[in-house]
Amino acid sequence: VKSVAGAKVLRAWKLNSNGVNIEIHRIAYGAQITQAFKKANADGAIDYDKTVTYQPIINVAIITCSPDHIGVASSQQLLGTNVGKVEDMGRKSGALIAINGEAGSTYKKGAPTIRSGSWKVETLTNENCKSYISQGVYNSLRYQRQVITNGKATNEHDTYYHNRNVFAQISENKYILAVGEFMPLDNMMKVLIAYGARNAFLLNGGNCSSMYVKGIGNTTGTRAT
Repeated sequence: VKSVAGAKVLRAWKLNSNGVNIEIHRIAYGAQITQAFKKANADGAIDYDKTVTYQPIINVAIITCSPDHIGVASSQQLLGTNVGKVEDMGRKSGALIAINGEAGSTYKKGAPTIRSGSWKVETLTNENCKSYISQGVYNSLRYQRQVITNGKATNEHDTYYHNRNVFAQISENKYILAVGEFMPLDNMMKVLIAYGARNAFLLNGGNCSSMYVKGIGNTTGTRAT
């Protein structure tokens, strides 16, 4: 794992099971920022007046495994409800590690993960899905946009402080699950590229962003469904 200038590893974990090796780094990166929150009006999203100082954090999980160890599940499938915490879904599925992905939406994009570990960006249809399956595609992910392509960040300069979720690929048998806490996307991409990410997708983030690790629970600050 390459070092990242200006980054500080706050905690680290290792997991090993059935041919899957995971190393997780909880990293402080970037200057602290102070924000003043005010009570929301109509939507009620914020019910307090408070000034908070944040340290931007990125949780980077480097996963070494064959592509067929990577899976996607829904709350309805696992818990029998339309909403559920990543922590509960991770436990129910027996996952070593889990982050929230992309909820059902109008997005029709996907990142087919072929059994050989190749990475392809495609708009999925009923027709080409069948073709991909016949070629050995094991899984696909919905996403918001591609943020790293062939080891380089996209030109979408995003310096907004927000919670982010990213799925990235280093090589055919090495992947990254990353959750940024109050982390500008530009900074997340710098860290992930330093860790060797060749391709990466931005998934659903915001208050839902969380990372479950087996035997530890939720390693991130959010608690939302």
